[in-house]
Amino acid sequence: MNLRGILIEYFITGSFSLIWVLIWYIKFPIFSALDIFSNEVIASIIVISIIYIIGMLIDFLGKWFTSKIETIIEKYFPSKRIRKYQVKCSHADIVHFSSELGKEMEMRSSRDRIARGAIINCAIITLTLVFEFQNDFTKWTAILIFGIILFLSFLYMWMRFQRLSNKFRHHCDILIEKKETLPNNSS
Repeated sequence: MNLRGILIEYFITGSFSLIWVLIWYIKFPIFSALDIFSNEVIASIIVISIIYIIGMLIDFLGKWFTSKIETIIEKYFPSKRIRKYQVKCSHADIVHFSSELGKEMEMRSSRDRIARGAIINCAIITLTLVFEFQNDFTKWTAILIFGIILFLSFLYMWMRFQRLSNKFRHHCDILIEKKETLPNNSS
């Protein structure tokens, strides 16, 4: 979702990242020595900027990670491919064809971005908490087990969203192709 060039998904993903960022901020003296919270206005600006930038970074890492997952699935489990359909139309083609379909495509893209971010944030939060409670076997094993279950759930959620987005784009391909082949198509 765009808000004058700003992707809200980055704020959502970055906000989710605050869980591990705050733990790191408290845990490592180099971060707490910065004392950015002495002035509330400056702290707000810095925190909002950090949330957005971390959201971008997490999305970038998520895109890289999920592309590796897609490659592995395609290689070892070809019948379970995430992108079952070859799509010819670009995002611009869809928007040009129908602004409503373009809006739907944006919504799906936002949803996919947030799901990718959840995967990476879950992994970082799990590892951060495991290290935080490394001296308490019961806590860190419980955190690790719960983190792995949550990670796999987010991964499955992302795969499902990708399949649905790919199917949607495939249907857009069909609609665009049908319009181009109509005899009275003057555009």
